[in-house]
This record gives sequence, C-alpha cells and structure tokens, in this order.
Amino acid sequence: MAHPACNIVGDAMKKTGMSYQTISQKTGSLSEKEVEDLCTGKKLASPEQHDAISKALGLTDDTTSKTDSTKSSKQKQTLCQGRTLQGDLKMLMAPGTTITKYHDANEALGLVRHHRAIAMHTVQHIQHARALQAHTASRIGSLPGARIIDVPKLPLLSKDLKHFKFTEASLRSGFAAEDLQSMHSHKGLNPPGCFTWLKLCCVVKYTEDTSRFDFAFDDPLVVSDVLVSSTCVVTAPEEKPLYEDEGTPPICPPEEGDTGPTHVYRAYTPITTRGAVGILSFTIKKQDKGKMSNYIHEMEIGQRLGIMGYLQRPPSMTPWTLNQFDAVTLLAGGVGLTPILQIIQYSLHDPSNTSKFLLLFANSTESDIAMREELDGFQRRYPANFEVVYVLSRPPPGWTGETGRIDATLINKYAPPPADYGVRSLVCVSGPPAMLDALAGPREGDRYNGYTGQGELQGALLEVGYTAEQVHKF
Repeated sequence: MAHPACNIVGDAMKKTGMSYQTISQKTGSLSEKEVEDLCTGKKLASPEQHDAISKALGLTDDTTSKTDSTKSSKQKQTLCQGRTLQGDLKMLMAPGTTITKYHDANEALGLVRHHRAIAMHTVQHIQHARALQAHTASRIGSLPGARIIDVPKLPLLSKDLKHFKFTEASLRSGFAAEDLQSMHSHKGLNPPGCFTWLKLCCVVKYTEDTSRFDFAFDDPLVVSDVLVSSTCVVTAPEEKPLYEDEGTPPICPPEEGDTGPTHVYRAYTPITTRGAVGILSFTIKKQDKGKMSNYIHEMEIGQRLGIMGYLQRPPSMTPWTLNQFDAVTLLAGGVGLTPILQIIQYSLHDPSNTSKFLLLFANSTESDIAMREELDGFQRRYPANFEVVYVLSRPPPGWTGETGRIDATLINKYAPPPADYGVRSLVCVSGPPAMLDALAGPREGDRYNGYTGQGELQGALLEVGYTAEQVHKF
C-alpha cells in the first residue's frame, strides 16, 4: 500500500488500523481508488473530499463548522496539508485551527493566491487579538483601586492597521516575519504568503544557457535544507520590476482593486545542496521568450529577488519518503532535472538509504548536460545506489553513450522490469511537456488554473508495462 502524502492522515491510519478500502466504505461516496489517489497525493482533494476522509478517520471536522466558538479546546482541529483553501476561508482559519505545514501547487498562480489568503486571515486574527487586549486593559483601568497592568503587545505591522489593505502591493512589500509568527516558516525564509528578498551572491555556469544561482540568506550561518519535493515562487523587486506583456495571460492575475501592470511570478525548484550554509540555490535555463529566466540570467551580484517557499502540494510536489521504494527510475530532460535532483541529493546523503536510483538524462548535445560534474560525483561516491545514463539527440563524433530520445526500448534496456515481484518500483518523469506526454501522458489541469491530478498513464511507460501507481509525473 502506498504511503499517504500527509503525515496527519498517515498517523490516523496507523492509529486506527484503517486501510484505503475501510476509509472508502466509511465515506460512502469515494471509491477505494479515489481514496488512495487523494491520500497519496496523486490527485488534489476538494474540500468536500478532504472532509469526508477526515471524518472517516475520526479527524473532527471543526475547521468547516460554523459553531467553532462553542467547541472545547480538546476539539480543536489540525488542518491537514491536503485540504485546499476554497470557499469560506474564515471557517478554515477559525480560532484553534493549527496548520502544520504550508504547501501549494508548483505553479505560481495557486502559490501566491493561496498563501496571500492565509496571510490575510492571520492578520485579521492579529487585529482581533489587539482589540481584545486593549479592551481588557481599559476594563481593568476603570475598576476602583485597580492599577493598570502591562498587557503584552503583539508586534506592530509595517503598515498602519487602520488603513491596511491586503493587496498586490502589500503582498510584495510584506510585513515583518514576526507578525506572522503563527504561520510556519522555513529557516531563512518568511512564512508562505510573504516574499523574502534575498541578494544574489554567486553564479555557476553549467552550459551556454543554464546556470546555478545562489542567493544569500540574511543570516550567513543558516542551514535551510529544502523540503523534498518542493518548489519556490520568485518575483522581481520594486527597484527593478518585471511585468507581464500587455495582453499576455498572467500566471498570477491581480486581485480586485489592484491597478497598474501585472507583476511576473514564476515557480522554480530549489536545488540547494544538503547542509549548505547561508544560501538558497536554483538551476535555471534561459528560455528564448522566458521573461523571468532572462531577468535572472541578467542579474548582477548583490541584486535582490523575491522568493517564497518551500511549497508543496499534490499532485506533483508531495513529500518524499526515504526507502519507500527499492528501485527508483528517474527520467529527466534538460532542466527537468531539478525536482529529480532534490530526490537524489536527499536520499543519497542519508546513510540509511537503501533505494537504488537509475537516472536516464536526456539532452540535445553533450554541452547541454547541466550539473554533469555533480551527477558523475554521485555515481562515484554511491556506485551501489546510483547510476546515470546520458542520452543525446545530437551526439558529437565519438560519443559512446546512448543516442536519440528516451523511449520504451531504452527504458526496457536499463530499468528494472515493472512486474518484478517483491521489488517496490517507482518511475519519476520530469521534463518538457512533449517529453512528459510521450513517456507518461499529461497531467490533469494546466499551468494557469493549476494541476489537479497525475492524469491517465499513457505513452512509453504504459507500453513497457508500468501501472499508474508506479509512475509519478512532476
């Protein structure tokens, strides 16, 4: 049985001894396959589906109840990372609700809008707490013989609350990190919903159009290991803004009331080396018409970039469980390597890792192979657990490696058989849309409205004999 992507659901299943089949029966509306796909992150659950599974597992549904104020403190709900914040956010952010992990899709639209909404409601709770403190202080001061006590004060927002409006501008300028202390943040970064402005400190060129960009944390000693698998959303600062072209469908449409040109938001996968001190790294390829990729490639040392992370959400960016699989085949094309690299780094650096990884890495020419030195280094250091095979569509004279494109023949040649009983196998695919379609079929949804599911398995992997449960599409 595949592991749940959410720790809360996983713990509840262990505690109750329930299987996906049992949960399905208790919901009365979801099939066993639907429950498994939703719990393992292959599909993004709607609020109704999430609540049905939570109820079946005995996780009380207080987050959506209109009578939260009458609940006892023992009934306070923990909000699972899989519950989408749709509908009435005030119910989901009710007093007593704890969100244990922040996440969202690997597309900038959902990332920015989702976390902006959470931050807005956190600010509203801060406002309520301040009003309550002020009221308590005035009541004490009005009693005969009473003395005014020192009421603890919450940190002040960077804007006057009386005139505070949570718009595009306030999201970009942000507010102090301590103002959102009830929200979970990662070392060196503000909580999701607020960008952190980091300065470029180093550029490492891999190919003519692909480089690694290191951004420095304010604290040079911070170690901020990346969540696996996760992504970040980036945007340009006010001193050097970047806007979408007029008439171009924006990745993140402005909120009502926002005026002026639309800022560019893009999602990139962080690939910071485990244990690296003081930096956050991205490997980015300069695209012909890529506004943000060209912007970043033209940045100078010391210039700032807004970064929001680390962000996770089904169906692509879900938590990776060490040793969940015996054999992991990784199919990557170009800079589609980055989410694959997260898994490789995380697993191979852990001494308890027993999984064996095979990477088939496709590029046009030999000079296009990004991070080759790092990949060859992994193969030298971990020969029993990692193998990389380079595949070139335009090989140079004398090339002795694989040529053409990754297809069923090449997968059969190197990867373990899909029906090798007793071996827990997984295939991860990451690359351009055409490559994803040819190998595994498209995901459900799109980049503008968000991806909602892994989609039907098609292409070469289906031809080889893999099942949808054995394939993960990034």
